[in-house]
Amino acid sequence: MESDFFAANRNNLISRMGGGAVVLTAYSSLQLTGDAEVSFRQEANFWYLTGIEEPDWQLIVDGARGKSWLVAPHVSDVTAIFNGSLSKEKAKEISGVDAVILRDEADDLLREIAKKHSLVYSLDDDPHAKYYSFILNPAQKKLWNRLDRIFNDVQDCRGELAKLRAIKQPKELMAMKKAINLTVEAFTFVKDQLSQLHHEYEVEAEFTYHFRHHGAEGHAYDPIVASGKNACTLHYGSNNSKLKKGTLLLLDIGARTDGYAADITRTYAIGKPGKRAAAVHSAVVRAHNDIVELLT
Repeated sequence: MESDFFAANRNNLISRMGGGAVVLTAYSSLQLTGDAEVSFRQEANFWYLTGIEEPDWQLIVDGARGKSWLVAPHVSDVTAIFNGSLSKEKAKEISGVDAVILRDEADDLLREIAKKHSLVYSLDDDPHAKYYSFILNPAQKKLWNRLDRIFNDVQDCRGELAKLRAIKQPKELMAMKKAINLTVEAFTFVKDQLSQLHHEYEVEAEFTYHFRHHGAEGHAYDPIVASGKNACTLHYGSNNSKLKKGTLLLLDIGARTDGYAADITRTYAIGKPGKRAAAVHSAVVRAHNDIVELLT
């Protein structure tokens, strides 16, 4: 995506917010092991407005002035040597913002903006968080609390961002089709190789190779390769069991390309399927065809 895509998204959001002020943050990196971090995946709304793939950056948009800033995180020399860092010049080029500033400058800018905007929009914690079995990334709550000390009122713009992102632009549709086509190709490739594979992890590896070999960023989400009873666990992710003939193999996999994801689920038979499996498959096919007919 070019910088004009992200700039247009910011303008569209500000228009929806009545020309107010919006401040958002990237996710922070999280610990994997003692001194290593989890492979980073950017917060989707922040990427949609900036194109920045690095942690701890922030975005400030002042609708009244029609200006936007990226706030660069402090990156130590040690971190820069080990992990690299995004330069201010490159960040501006990617995002199309008016300027890139440091955290100290951002505090002064926010206080200045607060003199004209008593209300600021940001992202609060996910309203569905109580249903999750994991800890939320702390970056958004940390920023929310900071804004709450500067502005009279902080409101969540999650709903407006969702409405904006729901209508896909031509560039987005192209990226989605690219991810889908690559995923379909990978499913076809793996299906042809299935008789030669003996474990779930071999199936996963074939998908991984196909995605990366063809330029995708990798898997859009952790792949599910669930054979036999493993398919009864909805988000099974071990992908270590041996493939047994006469059982079924559930695959829930998608490629990620240009920031957009495919998501395809298929069930293949390992060898010849049993009578019950064939009957269930036939019932699902009939239901599928009936539903498609109702929609067309």
